[in-house]
Amino acid sequence: MVDVASSTTASMSDERGEGFEPPEPEAVPSPHPLPALLQRLDRDAWKAFYEDHRRLVRGILASFAGYGPELDDLTQQVFATAASLVRSGAVVLRGQPSGLRAWLAAIADRHGRDERRRRRSAHRAPIANDAEERVDVGLDPIAHQTLRHARQVWERLPEPLQTPWILRHLERMTVDEIARTMEVSAATVKRRLTQADAQFRAMADLDPVLVDYFRDLHHGGDA
Repeated sequence: MVDVASSTTASMSDERGEGFEPPEPEAVPSPHPLPALLQRLDRDAWKAFYEDHRRLVRGILASFAGYGPELDDLTQQVFATAASLVRSGAVVLRGQPSGLRAWLAAIADRHGRDERRRRRSAHRAPIANDAEERVDVGLDPIAHQTLRHARQVWERLPEPLQTPWILRHLERMTVDEIARTMEVSAATVKRRLTQADAQFRAMADLDPVLVDYFRDLHHGGDA
């Protein structure tokens, strides 16, 4: 004896199964472990965080303060400030690493602006100050002069072009690394670098110190 109700129900289930598949529930992303480790002031986590983001912080600071002997100290200060904010409970870290990058970049930006204001105030003070950046011991004077003139040029780049230019040419980051750091596509980074390079070369060609140096560098790269 055939159970009609059962067979009909089974048939309807088969038809529904063939014609319709219920959507799978969206997977909730598991929390990334890094924020929690940084929140607990884990030394290894902070060391890795520093190594992964050091060049980003240096690039941001250099856009305000240049590549002088103080840059490494300023970089350390940014990470010290970040750790202090966490230690004091003023900041609670959670979410994904991209949010941590944006938070750290904001701290670096603030430190860079403060340093630029400090230097401008010092240069305006009546007490004698060295208006030029101090030269690192062993740095060739010609290289120092070239770097100082280059800084005067890159500071005139529009802000959206300045950071990727510094990260690429001075911090030696790859296009993919810059894209991940700035949270934009590699194509966007390439486009901004192309624009920045063109503007930089145009301004460098008007600078007597840079014109020969960067032309030689450019031709050497083409060889």
